[in-house]
Amino acid sequence: MNYRFLAVLLTVSLAIPFSPIAAQSTESLLQKGYAAQSLSNYSDAEQVFQRILEQDPRNLEAHVSLANAFYNQGKLPQAIATYEKAIQIDPKNAYLYYNLGITLAEQGNLEKAIATYHQALEVDPQFTDAYYNIGLAQYAQGDIAEGMSNFQRAIESNPDDSDAYIWLGKGYYFHKQVDKAINAWKKAIEVDDQAVYAYNSLADLYAEQGQYTDAIAYYHQALAVPDQQGIPISAHTLEDV
Repeated sequence: MNYRFLAVLLTVSLAIPFSPIAAQSTESLLQKGYAAQSLSNYSDAEQVFQRILEQDPRNLEAHVSLANAFYNQGKLPQAIATYEKAIQIDPKNAYLYYNLGITLAEQGNLEKAIATYHQALEVDPQFTDAYYNIGLAQYAQGDIAEGMSNFQRAIESNPDDSDAYIWLGKGYYFHKQVDKAINAWKKAIEVDDQAVYAYNSLADLYAEQGQYTDAIAYYHQALAVPDQQGIPISAHTLEDV
């Protein structure tokens, strides 16, 4: 499953003020860590953010960036532990629960991931992408009906969410509700004319029905999409704080 990983945008208020020299040193290290991450040197970034936390164990930016560095290296247990520490520092930050949920899902802990996404929604009930990722996790569990409900919630919050329409269409197709699947995939294309998976899904469906002219037309439209991605991936990428 391709979960949507959001950047965590933070305004950090430190309980213990730094001296000007310490603050400058910390900022310099943060910039060094961000530069390493931008070059995909995640191991170097990890070392830099660890160094900051040795000096300032409650530095929220360093915790989040370290968690991101762990995630990008596939060190999921360390990423989870670091996000949890960040949440202790800022328990009202929906993005932290959200990114923790994604990491748990990547680890295969879907039940805890879903519960963590719900914690993000408790903080921010309009967090559209949380509904989307809950839907993905429920599909992975085989709970298609509940997954569809959450994709519908994602669409209610953001009617331009093409990927949610695509996954909703997959649910309808699974339940053999062909007309509804067609409508969902056409809606995905309406809001995003680059939705190659929707074109391919419609083409496959029409081919199954023997409507080959329509199938060929949608295959051609899929081929015309630049940088084809197949199954929809995240509209958001992991970024530095």
